[in-house]
Amino acid sequence: MSRELSRLYRALVEETDGRALMAPEQLRRRADRRARNRAAVGALAVAALVAGTAAGAQLVAPRVRAPRPGRRRAPPRRRGPRPTPRPRCRRRP
Repeated sequence: MSRELSRLYRALVEETDGRALMAPEQLRRRADRRARNRAAVGALAVAALVAGTAAGAQLVAPRVRAPRPGRRRAPPRRRGPRPTPRPRCRRRP
């Protein structure tokens, strides 16, 4: 190793030797809490997107009005006369 790299490594060792690491249980608890928070934030983001999409669709989509109870609907249009079916011709043997 070069002298510069050895010097940097020694400085790193001196700086980190004085610090104590957290206990494994504490690290697991912290990681679990972060995972729960991340999942909750993700679920809230999805819920917000769904709600925003539904609200936007209500604003943009045309509203269909229901017929009023006192009014009658117009009868459906009648088309022209229906053609009569053609008789089938049978060939004689």
